Amino acid sequence: MDFINCHIHTFTIDHVPNRFLPFHLVKLLRLKIVRKPLGWLLRTVLPFTDRDLLDRYINFIEITANKNQRHTLNRVRSYYPLNTRFIVLTMDMKYMRAGKVKEDLDSQLEELLKLYQEFPDTIIPFIAVDPRRENILELVKKYIEEHNFKGIKIYPRLGFYPNDKRLEPIYKYAQEQKIPILSHCARGGVFTKKITHNMLDHPWRGRVKKIKAKHFSHYFTEPMNYKSILKDFPDLKICLAHFGGYDEWDAFLENAWDPENPDLSKKSWMSEIIDLMKEHPNLYTDISYTAFHSSRYFPLMSVLLDDTEIKDRIMFGSDYYMIEREKESEREMALKVRYALGEEKFKMISGINIKNFIGE
Repeated sequence: MDFINCHIHTFTIDHVPNRFLPFHLVKLLRLKIVRKPLGWLLRTVLPFTDRDLLDRYINFIEITANKNQRHTLNRVRSYYPLNTRFIVLTMDMKYMRAGKVKEDLDSQLEELLKLYQEFPDTIIPFIAVDPRRENILELVKKYIEEHNFKGIKIYPRLGFYPNDKRLEPIYKYAQEQKIPILSHCARGGVFTKKITHNMLDHPWRGRVKKIKAKHFSHYFTEPMNYKSILKDFPDLKICLAHFGGYDEWDAFLENAWDPENPDLSKKSWMSEIIDLMKEHPNLYTDISYTAFHSSRYFPLMSVLLDDTEIKDRIMFGSDYYMIEREKESEREMALKVRYALGEEKFKMISGINIKNFIGE
């Protein structure tokens, strides 16, 4: 059985801004002699309140410090059958207002291109797009048309709305060329370190209040932002990654709606994504990170894959190496997902659906 993992990362610490972590920790953690003891100290002694975020950041620094993308790719390949293919999603963190990046996006893309040329049957590369980068459309065209990259990745939590006018030429080009776009759509993950005045103009909520950057960043990624995009670009294939995120799956499982006023009940992002998928036949989602967070989601996942309106647009992904902070290994969780869903459903989400998404 041929597998495709539709969501992994291979970027390294050199692609991360210097102030990505507080107290200049990125610079310190680049030093092997202090990395392990400092990581232990941060996890056990310092009074950080967001342990999930801290663990995730330290973990990927530990994995990629003084390493290259080849090392990370080989590590994730070691968890899967040798003929497994991976959609590799690049990240452009230059504009998240967290300091300088040691190696810019150009360097990250060039290194991935060399790996792609070496492993053309393993890597399915996507180019990162941030509307604040100059000449981004030209860069996209270069890697799509000259180097055969297969898709586009956007990460709105870095400080922009997917409705940004500067992205419209990207959407138009992707629709015309049948290039899929995968976008982060969860409350967790990396986020901009500063909220600017212009960010307060929400695309459909109007003017919103300024709050802490981590919480404000939810505005950038909420599923309903894509409603107008899907209307304006009906033939564009978009994947809302993470299916809303594991906290939104928890909300769906735990929070009841008002039976007398169901339309007024607060919906989870997972439910919003399902509604959008039923309205728009080119909208996809993936279960990356979310499915790997807890096996409690497996029954719900199986039921969703019985829904004939959406089952052919749900895709398997892991979000390696972000998922490495969980207790189970990548291999163990992938096997648990496969076992829980059964061969037929797993084949659908790890093969057929992904091939349809990337146009194979």
